[in-house]
Amino acid sequence: MIFSKNRKPKSAIAVALLASLAFMALAVWGWGMPLEKVGQFFLISMALIVCVMVAAITVVALLKLLQRLRHRD
Repeated sequence: MIFSKNRKPKSAIAVALLASLAFMALAVWGWGMPLEKVGQFFLISMALIVCVMVAAITVVALLKLLQRLRHRD
């Protein structure tokens, strides 16, 4: 089945990376975008992804800490 839970998350990450690389190649080849601009956008997007991941990790850590403090009795 297409929508089964047996899919591996690694394959989804690989497909997302390949799609991103294909889009960047299309921007360079098809639209004539300079490579330095593509590199700048790539670095900006990576920095934003890291910020979102750090924020998510912080929220989860705070929730676990609050849960641990709440069930201390």
